[in-house]
Amino acid sequence: MSHITLTPALPTDFPELKCRLQAAFAPAVIAEFGDSLTEPIPSDAELAESFTAPGAEVFTLSTKEIRGWGGGVHRS
Repeated sequence: MSHITLTPALPTDFPELKCRLQAAFAPAVIAEFGDSLTEPIPSDAELAESFTAPGAEVFTLSTKEIRGWGGGVHRS
C-alpha cells in the first residue's frame, strides 16, 4: 500500500495542478454535457480564485511512485 503525502503547492505549481484538476473532472463533464463546452470545468478563473483566496492552502498529493498526481484547496 502506498502512502499519500500532502505537500504545500507553490504558485509555480498552480498551472500544472490546474491542468490535472481539470483533466480529473473532464470525463464526468463530457458524460454530462458533451464535449461542446468552450472552457474546462472548473474554469481557469474559478481555480485561480480558489488558489489565491484569503486563507486558502493549496496542496499537491503524491506517492513514492507518482509525484503530484492530484491536489486540493483547503480554506481555513
